[in-house]
Amino acid sequence: MVHHAGITSGRVTSIWKHVVLRDFSNNPAKSGVVRLLGNPGSASYAYDNSIPYLNDGIDPVNSADRGNNAFRLHPHKGTEEWVTYEFDQPRKLSSVKVYWPEDGSYTLPVSWRLSYQKADGRWAPVDSYSPYLIEKDQYNEVTFVAVTTKRLRIDLELSDAGPGGIIEWKVN
Repeated sequence: MVHHAGITSGRVTSIWKHVVLRDFSNNPAKSGVVRLLGNPGSASYAYDNSIPYLNDGIDPVNSADRGNNAFRLHPHKGTEEWVTYEFDQPRKLSSVKVYWPEDGSYTLPVSWRLSYQKADGRWAPVDSYSPYLIEKDQYNEVTFVAVTTKRLRIDLELSDAGPGGIIEWKVN
């Protein structure tokens, strides 16, 4: 794994190369069957090289599950952050599921939204059918008008009460 960090417009930008994201969407019951997606993944910030845990295929017991690794934004609080999925080739996508940590150290985000990168490189919000839930101890699913893209991005606003993160992010 290679990590590059730099400052872009006053923000720390981290990019991990050779990150392998796994897609269990074809058959979630068979977690041993994986289809490799693509790399790299990127984020506005990531604590302790945690970006590979976005989709490691391990479902948490609950939002306080410390037995699972998670993508962490520690020590950031009250900031706007982002994290992306990147695919080797364009994929038709219509939903995501996000499991938020909330354990006394990590807090639920204030808000979040999903965007996709258009063919011309511009980011656009997905046209969602469902609300952006922020519930602990469950996957928070957003369904949207199908898009074909090579990149998805979650933008989230962190709580002032503590840092946030993502235990698991599934894309369908």
